[in-house]
Amino acid sequence: MQSTRSFTSFLRKKCPGRKFNLCFLMCALSLLLASMTTGAVKTGVSLTYEEMREPSSSCLSLSIPGNSKKICALKFACWTLSQPDEIVVYDENPDGDVLGFYSQEKIAKLWDGSQPLWWWNITLKSGAAGSTWSAAKARSLYLSGTSVVHHMYQSAFQHFVPDFLNLLPAYWSTESLLKVPPPSRSIFLTEERCEDPIVCNDTYSTELYKMSLCGSGECLMPVTYPFSLKSRVLSPPLDLQYWCHDTASCFLNRGSPESVCFETLILSPPTTYGSNWFFQPDDRDTLVNKILGADARKDENAACRICVVQRAASRRILNLPEVLVKLENRYDQGVKVITFETLTFKEQVRAVDNCDLLLAPHGGGMTNTAFVRRHSTVIEFFPAWYFHMYFYENAVLSAGASYLPVVIPPEHVSLTPGCGQYGNFSQKQCAGVAKCPDCFKHASMTVDIVLLEGLLNSVDAIRFFDHRAVCAADPARDVAVGVDINPVR
Repeated sequence: MQSTRSFTSFLRKKCPGRKFNLCFLMCALSLLLASMTTGAVKTGVSLTYEEMREPSSSCLSLSIPGNSKKICALKFACWTLSQPDEIVVYDENPDGDVLGFYSQEKIAKLWDGSQPLWWWNITLKSGAAGSTWSAAKARSLYLSGTSVVHHMYQSAFQHFVPDFLNLLPAYWSTESLLKVPPPSRSIFLTEERCEDPIVCNDTYSTELYKMSLCGSGECLMPVTYPFSLKSRVLSPPLDLQYWCHDTASCFLNRGSPESVCFETLILSPPTTYGSNWFFQPDDRDTLVNKILGADARKDENAACRICVVQRAASRRILNLPEVLVKLENRYDQGVKVITFETLTFKEQVRAVDNCDLLLAPHGGGMTNTAFVRRHSTVIEFFPAWYFHMYFYENAVLSAGASYLPVVIPPEHVSLTPGCGQYGNFSQKQCAGVAKCPDCFKHASMTVDIVLLEGLLNSVDAIRFFDHRAVCAADPARDVAVGVDINPVR
């Protein structure tokens, strides 16, 4: 009861007069979001594994309320060239979970509800049906050892990261969880080519892959097969240079194979434009510690640090100085401005690891929100009339943080040259013109300071009820709202 009175008092100081009811409503909605986020991360987590028969295929299932994923280690599996969306398992006694892995489930769908981009079916063939593993292997390109297949919409790094994070258990703990040897090869397949030279730069993806497995040191890594179109590498005649790195682990018994067969194949459902992030906070902590080592932040309960992302080209915050002044005056501390384009991969991870409140325009740099600290808050700004796919929301929530999306209205959006004719369009009008949404996509934005004030009140409310330090340096204010700045949890 005391906490409720203190919090109400805090709101009255921040929102005098008639603004009080509006602020109270905003905070209440934010607290509802926070409780849903916290509940999704902290409760209901289950990890199931059924004892595997040797040899047999098996799946690892991981779930939280409203989301689930599977990683399957398929023994004696073949990818048929004539049916590239079907994987055949010749294991006679697979874990029952395997047979329902993808069956008829249309996993990946476009946002407009049209036909799915792709899906996979897994079928079982037994010796009784006259189809044996030895016969299939004799007609295939056979890969021994354990292979991990990453299958994503596009090779752009922001589409690569969620798929890779989903499959990290395949690298970190295959022997203990999936009961198979560590991967000897990693194969990366995409559905579409990435044409943008900025987002198609694979430096980020390569560094994430290496440091996730080895940290900053050296280790024995799987042989990596680069991003390539699935339709190309599964079209006959097979490109042996893509699949085979040595004759000791790759066997071709006939000149024209009908399939690619694996001794052990590890995979998970393909991603929908890379949006099915599923990453537990403990996984995030392990990964960040691997990447940063001694540089990883240790002060769990320190007063919050504030960061603002400024993009180098499009979608910039036009009134950044005004935003910084507002933040600095409110919290009586400096604010770090981050431009991801100028940082190495490791520097980007270190930057977000040091943020408790992160404000950023929508864009590829938001991929780094997968590495934000649990209990932090991310505010993402979208320009009006651009298709608002909350691609990074799941990344933030999976890391155990809170997420607040904000659409900047058209009157506060500055369109790029050649797009001025769309300035007065309504959302419906803009959707009917092919170029219009793209014009708003690249538009820069002016953040309304009154709107920002309400957002910051919401952030403080989330942290207050989550028993975290409110983002303020003024001790009197912390006491006024009943916040223990060094809570014991």
